Amino acid sequence: MTSFFAAASVVESPALALNTMPMNQCPTKICVMAMDNPDGKFFGEAGPPEIGKYGYDVVPSEYYTEGQKDYSASILRFKAEGIDGLVWIGSSADGITLVRQMKENKYNPKYVHGMKGFWPVEFAEALGPDSDYIVHDGHWAEALGYGRSAEIAARFSEDFDGATSVTIGNFYSLVEALAQAIEVAGSIDSAKVRDVFYSGTFVAKNTTNGDLTFDNTGLYEIPPVALQWMGGKRMPVLPTGAWTLKWMPPWDER
Repeated sequence: MTSFFAAASVVESPALALNTMPMNQCPTKICVMAMDNPDGKFFGEAGPPEIGKYGYDVVPSEYYTEGQKDYSASILRFKAEGIDGLVWIGSSADGITLVRQMKENKYNPKYVHGMKGFWPVEFAEALGPDSDYIVHDGHWAEALGYGRSAEIAARFSEDFDGATSVTIGNFYSLVEALAQAIEVAGSIDSAKVRDVFYSGTFVAKNTTNGDLTFDNTGLYEIPPVALQWMGGKRMPVLPTGAWTLKWMPPWDER
């Protein structure tokens, strides 16, 4: 069995996060900035139409070289073109450099949503308060409140010097799903347990990632997750809507 998100759902997740707010408050012009490699190319090509279908004005994507040290040319162009929403995909190191140079160049978008490199703890630790208001993706978060999430998050934090995770609850939910599938099968025979997952009707209840409904290929598709860094904590914008999205204030007003 597998638990993962569909690529299309990740690409559209910035729009879904924005949709939690009134449209007249949302960014008026969005740019997707992606690393110049196959993952980035997919995101850069799929991002504008997927985000744009929700009514947002998305300009052509901007590509950058991994490990690049200077993003000022792109940043100054964003400022000049009035781009007030930025969607990014890349590594933590590149993302840290980008955010620092956004501040140096007084570029003040109201919304920044980063994939891949914005969720590691190291990103928030390196930037400190400058990471506040930035939104990132993930597979799971304690704040979503599913099942034994609080317990698992506490154990993870204890084992890893206070760190938080956006994946551990997803992994643990698969163990919970396996235990429930064994109960349904009434056996630990691998073929019988496999048949439960491939039945197309099996639902693992109240796991650390919620109720998991597996299709007839043994796949559970994770809904998009969007979390906003605030004070070193991850606040859940999607899928629960338990946290109200906060717009990024100008750097000199923080």
